[in-house]
Amino acid sequence: MNTTTKKLSTQKLILAGMLLALMIALEALGIGLIVLPWMTATILHIPVIIGAIAGGLGVGLVLGAAFGVQSLISAITKPVLLSPLFLNPLVSILPRVLIPIVTYLVYRLLVRLEKKHPNVRVLITALCGSLANTVFVMGMIVLFYAGDAAAILKITSAEVAAWAGGIALFNGLPEAAICAFLTWAVVRAASQTRYFKELRGNTHDSGA
Repeated sequence: MNTTTKKLSTQKLILAGMLLALMIALEALGIGLIVLPWMTATILHIPVIIGAIAGGLGVGLVLGAAFGVQSLISAITKPVLLSPLFLNPLVSILPRVLIPIVTYLVYRLLVRLEKKHPNVRVLITALCGSLANTVFVMGMIVLFYAGDAAAILKITSAEVAAWAGGIALFNGLPEAAICAFLTWAVVRAASQTRYFKELRGNTHDSGA
């Protein structure tokens, strides 16, 4: 391992640690997962998206997995109407791990296609990453727990897909817009630092 590679690995480790600490702090303060009567809204995916943009896929996957574990723990310790469905890792963890994959791929594509507007790249990437979170979670519920969801919500199984679509539209889109703005604000502020410029540049130049 040469000096440059070792330095980049250390930078990624530091970034992952800082963003993981942020996720834990958001959860501890009760603002990372916002509990509503019918579901849990989240901003915990913002550090995951930032990690995938700045640190690459590896950092994003670590943070996505941590986010999923937090979702599973929340389903146990702060149960709401649909919490029983989130006891399955396919609902609580897998969709969160897919967030950084979508984020990383979208960002890499935009870096190749568009060179002049980094703010637009970050906004579009964050929007896609946040929507991926909602779509994958709702998709897993429809795929594996349509009957259980119908019983909990007191609707028919045939109506579960429409319900999931409504959540994606009326909850997922506003959540994605907020996520995109906050991600852009954080990345814009951080991008002024030499550390962040060097990390993001090396990460995406190397395809890491």
